[in-house]
Amino acid sequence: WWTIGFSLYASNIGTEHLVGQAGAAAGTGLGVASYEIAAGTFVVLLGFLYYPVYRAANVSTVPEYFEKRFNPLCRYLLVVYSLVSWVMVRVAAPLFGASVIFDVILKMDMWVSSVVVVVVTVAYGIFGGLAAVMYTDVLQAGIFTTAGLVGMFVVYRVFPGGLSELQGTLASAGQTEFFDILRPWDD
Repeated sequence: WWTIGFSLYASNIGTEHLVGQAGAAAGTGLGVASYEIAAGTFVVLLGFLYYPVYRAANVSTVPEYFEKRFNPLCRYLLVVYSLVSWVMVRVAAPLFGASVIFDVILKMDMWVSSVVVVVVTVAYGIFGGLAAVMYTDVLQAGIFTTAGLVGMFVVYRVFPGGLSELQGTLASAGQTEFFDILRPWDD
């Protein structure tokens, strides 16, 4: 069960969170976290709501449910839409990030490194199966959690006065709403 939990965590957090969301928070405040807080809440809520539906229909995936509920065409349209949107949103940015790292550290061409990353990822997924993917997610969750904690400690070393000094520095920079998770609708 613990690998499933870490896999869910690692599948929903990535470089776009550690870099992109951290950058957005640095510029606008912690209000960007409200999306993630709401997403986690709704994932749990949807799990409790849809598990009985899936169990009664004797299905284990959303496309399978769509096929039983509607028709096979709906299943395949959902699969195609999901794959295209997943590649566009969740694969392109991390793949680009990895290729930049390979370019900077190893001086490897970005296109070559992108192909290498994709081939290695597909190979361990095919040859190692779901267990390999799950254990890789566990490792990734550990790396991301460690990176987040190290980043937090670095910030607290930069501001030795702790949270109050950080708040004072932000206030002097005009970011008085930095720690507000709930922001006005027109923000």
